[in-house]
Amino acid sequence: DLAQSLIEVEHQVKGAGGVKLTGLVSEPALSRSGRDMQFTFVNGRCVREAVAMGAISQGYRTLLPRGRFPVVFLYLEVDPSSVDVNVHPAKLEVKFQDHRKVHEAIVESINRGLFSERQPAGRPHYDSHAGWKTSSWTSGRQGFMSPAEGHTAGSVAPEASDETRAPSPVAAKAPPLEWQMRLPVSSGFSPLGQVHDAFIVAGSSEGIVIIDQHTAHERILYEKIVQQFKESRVSSQYLLIPQPVNLSPLETALIEEKREELERLGFSVEAFGKGTALLRSVPALLSERDYKKIFQEVAAHLAEQGRLKPFEEVADELATIMACRGAIKAGEPLDEVRTASLLQELESLEKTASCPHGRPIYLLLGIDEIKKKFLRN
Repeated sequence: DLAQSLIEVEHQVKGAGGVKLTGLVSEPALSRSGRDMQFTFVNGRCVREAVAMGAISQGYRTLLPRGRFPVVFLYLEVDPSSVDVNVHPAKLEVKFQDHRKVHEAIVESINRGLFSERQPAGRPHYDSHAGWKTSSWTSGRQGFMSPAEGHTAGSVAPEASDETRAPSPVAAKAPPLEWQMRLPVSSGFSPLGQVHDAFIVAGSSEGIVIIDQHTAHERILYEKIVQQFKESRVSSQYLLIPQPVNLSPLETALIEEKREELERLGFSVEAFGKGTALLRSVPALLSERDYKKIFQEVAAHLAEQGRLKPFEEVADELATIMACRGAIKAGEPLDEVRTASLLQELESLEKTASCPHGRPIYLLLGIDEIKKKFLRN
């Protein structure tokens, strides 16, 4: 069972100080409470390597909750002259000359292994003109499925013959409730409504999908912020009236020091007296939220970590804070248009299994399990 749940990874960095990496890693659904199932081999020697452990954590950072660890088997081949094997008496640790190159190779291999080639053939398309309860994603063409072509909300898809029934990769190996890497919308997806103003319920050909609206929106915002930051800067919204924000002296000093970096995250801010900053623009994605409180959390984290890590790494953590605080909350009612828009954006993402904190976004109740409960085997 373990072997079938692991994904092959590989990556190669050519040239001087090159790295060749192969291995096996687990999907986020398979995790443990410790690192006892993480093994790293360097030139055939099993070692405890801090760079590798940090890179593994970075690769899964937004996919697993705090305190959960993936199963990993990594095999690294490097030039013997680029690694010191004599830093530990029992040779259980090594030291790389270019540890950043090794770190990046591991993170890249995990990302490519988990998310490459997971999009089904014929990208599903959402028809925004379809009505509530009959709107759907369709595979390979536009428009919505009519009852004659598929099934409407609240109905069970008709039985297909053995010759015409397409195999479902989700249903084929799914337990009753399954957490997959991607949202199961390969052949029709119909939003049905909202439960307790916290969960969106939808029907798909694979069964019934229950989506946590907060974690779903949090992942959407996080991916947008990270992408905009990488491309140039996060789109911002200028405030008609600049807003004062109370900060500690250390936070005030840090925002002056990191002013240009904060502008890349969408915040235009300047010191305004002792313990106060003046907020002139905020990320457009957060303009309808409590952006003053969000910025205070950003400033607090920056004061704590801003001088300990490269800003690119801190920026990713700040993006997580911004996405969480700016996302739709549990208990927030959603109308049909907003629900449809949320699901459309979620479906377009590669990473839909979890929010940036690693909490699951959705659960799938498989159609086979539903039939079994109603004695329709």
